[in-house]
Amino acid sequence: MTAPSRASGITLGLVESAREVGPFVVSEAVHEGLAVLPPHEHENPSLTLVVQGAFVERVGDRTWECARGHIVAKPGGAKHANEYRAAGNREILIESRALDTPEMRAFDPAHLPHSPIPGIGERIAAEMRLTDVASNLVLHGWILHLIASVLRFQLHDERQQPQWLRDVRDRLHSCGEDISLDALATGANVHPVHLVRTFKRYLGMTPGAYLRRIRIDRACELLRTSNDSISRIATETGFAHHAHFTRTFLTVIGTTPSAYRRAHHHQKR
Repeated sequence: MTAPSRASGITLGLVESAREVGPFVVSEAVHEGLAVLPPHEHENPSLTLVVQGAFVERVGDRTWECARGHIVAKPGGAKHANEYRAAGNREILIESRALDTPEMRAFDPAHLPHSPIPGIGERIAAEMRLTDVASNLVLHGWILHLIASVLRFQLHDERQQPQWLRDVRDRLHSCGEDISLDALATGANVHPVHLVRTFKRYLGMTPGAYLRRIRIDRACELLRTSNDSISRIATETGFAHHAHFTRTFLTVIGTTPSAYRRAHHHQKR
């Protein structure tokens, strides 16, 4: 196990341990407290396994709410930004050391809300603490299993996302007012139950939760970058009133809008 250190090829957090496993580097990293990492990119492809906590990752025009058990895959050179909204974020990071590693060269950016191997992040973290001769072999096998699962997901799931679902997602992004599930289903010409099931399959949440996340993401941006009052931000992001906005923000982010703004303004000093 390596001594804790700051920064690595794929993280700006505290790296508690790291190990070379065949053509891969496996690291266990911790992000402490509120933090926003601006858009950046890394040379090599990578997998992130969320072991504890939650954060938002933005890759290109995609925004993913990542929580325990989720996996994020990124090709080398993919520009992305991260927002850690609470303390105690812990991740397993797997990076290819060679750009021409065949298994990871085919990656597109992907978010898997359900791990193909239950508890894989915790199991890898525990295995990294062992030093017997079989440990690297076990880790290598799990890594290859994960890569195969990500590639299968991309080939047979994400790329087959129906056009009507993309249209619903775009409508939610451009929606300035509340919209009913029935209205979304009518516009997509599908049954509401089918819409919800398909939406959750591909995006890991309901349409209502997705719309709420869009609005809270926008509110977070305004709290960090503007001097607008919280009441004005609530109105601009589609909330009925200040109290409703504060309750929703607390539920999603885990702190109030005022505390969030203070923490990020303090971080800039």
